[in-house]
Amino acid sequence: MKKNISIKSLCVLLGFVCTNSFAQTATVTLTSEKQVIRGFGGINHPEWYSDLNANERALAFGNGAGQLGLTVLRTYVSDNSANFSKGLQTAQYAYNQGAYVFATPWNPPTGMFITINGVKRINPATYSQYADHLNSYVTYMKNNNVNLYSISVQNEPDYATDWTAWSPQEAVDFLKGYRSRINCKMMTPESFQYLKNVYDPILNDATALANVDIFGTHTYGTQYSNFPYPLFVQKGAGKELWMTEVYTDSKYDANIWSDTYINDSRHAIKVAEHIHYAMTDGNFQAYVYWPIRRFYALISDGNTDGQGSTAPAAGTATKRGYCMAQFSKFVRPGYVRVDATKQPVTNVFVSAYKKGSDVSIVVVNKNTTSKTLTISVPGTTVTSWDQYTTTASKNIAKGTSINASTSLQVTLEPSSVTTFVGTATTACTPPVAPTVTSSTVTYCQGAIASQLAATGTALKWYTTATGGTSSAVAPTPSATASGSVIYYVSQTVSNCESDRTAITVTVNANPAATITASGATTFCQNAGNVTLSAPTGTGLTYQWKNGTNNTGVGNATHAIYYTSGSYSVEITSDAGCKATSNSIVVTVNPAPSVPTVTGDSVMCNGRSVLLTSSATTGNQWLNGTVAINAATSSCAGGI
Repeated sequence: MKKNISIKSLCVLLGFVCTNSFAQTATVTLTSEKQVIRGFGGINHPEWYSDLNANERALAFGNGAGQLGLTVLRTYVSDNSANFSKGLQTAQYAYNQGAYVFATPWNPPTGMFITINGVKRINPATYSQYADHLNSYVTYMKNNNVNLYSISVQNEPDYATDWTAWSPQEAVDFLKGYRSRINCKMMTPESFQYLKNVYDPILNDATALANVDIFGTHTYGTQYSNFPYPLFVQKGAGKELWMTEVYTDSKYDANIWSDTYINDSRHAIKVAEHIHYAMTDGNFQAYVYWPIRRFYALISDGNTDGQGSTAPAAGTATKRGYCMAQFSKFVRPGYVRVDATKQPVTNVFVSAYKKGSDVSIVVVNKNTTSKTLTISVPGTTVTSWDQYTTTASKNIAKGTSINASTSLQVTLEPSSVTTFVGTATTACTPPVAPTVTSSTVTYCQGAIASQLAATGTALKWYTTATGGTSSAVAPTPSATASGSVIYYVSQTVSNCESDRTAITVTVNANPAATITASGATTFCQNAGNVTLSAPTGTGLTYQWKNGTNNTGVGNATHAIYYTSGSYSVEITSDAGCKATSNSIVVTVNPAPSVPTVTGDSVMCNGRSVLLTSSATTGNQWLNGTVAINAATSSCAGGI
């Protein structure tokens, strides 16, 4: 993210170049497959902007009518672990909707960087600590039921202002030596302008390359001619390529734009054009906008560009958001881009995607006049095409369906983005339902649950037995509260979906575990005792402990006569859930040994005798059973 908005605006301008006119037929070649699409989305950065609210989350990541259908969320890795929870609710919501969630750090914690000429730089001596910091965020998110898809090394290390700079070689060294400490997919540092000198050293180092899963970059001011990356094509086989941050102009400038507000259709259409080039020339698998909510973003925050124009209401989608939705709602994760005539008419851009036999074709008309176009789709089994359009007056508006197969005759509205969605009409024989290891999964309350798993093809996960919205990501149950939840999973083969297999997840409550004492917990041996009591209940078993040592099994009460210590009880329910009670300290003072008395036992009448106790302290002389007053020394005379 850049704070110098005007520089970014000028940079982005460099990316929009003029093109020549081509034939007015666009051909979609379904057999010419390109990259697999992960999705479209944006960043939520709650330390710079407040977190999305519940309505905004649903607008962003829901795929119902009027919603944007985003399938990628970028989160912020704070340098302060106490702030990890910021934005968690949005991450959980997006993840539960099936979105890919990945994370980016801006700065390492204090002590892991050095400052040179006012610029923070990573301290190579702290690579291991920094890797552990990144992994602590991965672990935190996992413990809160969000499995990160990946985490990157650094945000814009080549444009460091308020964040930390890295050299390309430092990134190589970190990836080679410390990537193994991070338990999720690894993304490269994210260059601010797709500068290849950030990535070439990684591609040219076999070890560093092996330790990377995703090449992530920003495209601020990157010309479309620089979107292709031949070295990545040559050496990056098996690696993913993501465009992880950009926005188009964010400020009205009368010297540049003839429009009066950045969210009107003419400015918004540039988002769709930029996505088109990112997919067709850049071969990116994901496209992520900065940010999700702001006046120039996908959802409005209610502010304006300062030119007195009326902004969309806060919490509503902007025209830019609807332009992205023309891709995100209909080109879902797992679709594959296929070859298409990229520019059949001047300022008309075509990209096409398929999943199985289903096809989505996105057409951007940047002209201010309508255009006619023939779209040829040889070999398709689609016979009816739905069309959805965004213009100055429409937002993902569904038009009249087109009954056609391999050739569509269409009229594109001025300044519009239209998506043609074709669902194949093939005969469907449902496959068998997927198999699961167990149809019942049980946890004790507070346990860390594992992600559910099933065996099948193109699994779809549901929370309802019929209907509902599916997710391609297996859910991770929550064990926070006791109770039962039923999840359902189906598989899809050749576009045919099976019946659903149910998995019942039961979270058993832990037993209540507290103990109380029947009386004083300090007493003398052979002169007192105390009974400790725990709650009773059906099916409970008890293991009493003195410190870590077991002292008794089986009863809800435990009597103590002789041994001091810190006593507690571990209670186990019939479901196998355990809880350990509070501790009670019992002090048993030892009884003194029996003294011996010496002295004459026979005496003449009228004479006295001196008796002596072997104990030097603690004596009390008795006459029979009656204590002799003040006779507490070791000697008793005059008896």
